[in-house]
Amino acid sequence: MHEVGRKLTSSGIVQPERFQPQNSKHESKQASLERISMSRDGYKMEDAEQPNIGEPLVEMEGARVTYGTKSVLGNWTQEVDGSPKDGLWWKVRRGERWGIFGPNGSGKTTILSLISSDHPQTYSLPIRLFGRSRIPEPGQRGISIFDIQARIGHSSPEIHNHIPKSLTLRKVLANAWADTFMGVPKLDTSANERIDACLRWFEQDLRPGATKDALPNSSARPDWADELFFGGLPFSAQRVALFLRAIIKQPDLVILDEAFSGMDDSVRDRCLLFLAHGETKAFSTSTTSTNLE
Repeated sequence: MHEVGRKLTSSGIVQPERFQPQNSKHESKQASLERISMSRDGYKMEDAEQPNIGEPLVEMEGARVTYGTKSVLGNWTQEVDGSPKDGLWWKVRRGERWGIFGPNGSGKTTILSLISSDHPQTYSLPIRLFGRSRIPEPGQRGISIFDIQARIGHSSPEIHNHIPKSLTLRKVLANAWADTFMGVPKLDTSANERIDACLRWFEQDLRPGATKDALPNSSARPDWADELFFGGLPFSAQRVALFLRAIIKQPDLVILDEAFSGMDDSVRDRCLLFLAHGETKAFSTSTTSTNLE
């Protein structure tokens, strides 16, 4: 019920009036605006610096998905560079953040399956991923599914269903460096340090019975993650593990599809804080050496 009335706007999340703290009569208007623009973690809703926008990672130039005579995506005309064009025209550049919103059946999952190349029609559509097409072009071979998935971090209900329940918690995070769900990950010292740092940061959300107010030990290896099996974790902890699997490798593109569903507010807030700032905004007394920002 606490969520009822919250709105997602272009300037951030707007709380209903009943949850807005009453302004002190001595509080200036500017101070009030600054307080409202802060997140629940105490950080500004908007980035202090403009992101560096780079090259296109996803390019759709008139994509349209059809099944027989039924069109499920791209059955429209949109304006592109001042001219009307048929189908879905969309570019995602490095450094950009996009949100895909819509009711059930509106095509959100279809769009994501085209990006991850899980959709069979990706081969025949005018789509370029990381500057390359799925099919060979003059002087350039087509990008393979393994090349694509190696550069994408993905968390979704579909991924959740496919992750083997017999994997240990550590192996779930290490799977970000593997070609398949049961493949052997290619780990180096940096990868292992990242895994350890993430496990320490989220210990209270991943390890049942962990002390909530304890600071992580930056020098100790979290061996407890070798004894916990993914299938035996609470649902919320499984979601956290899959979220970490999606971002831990710092891939070129991150897809979070209902990644925070099933989490408590506090757990979701920590995930969002970690996504925005890495462990640099975590525990001020922590001396963990691995920078995950």
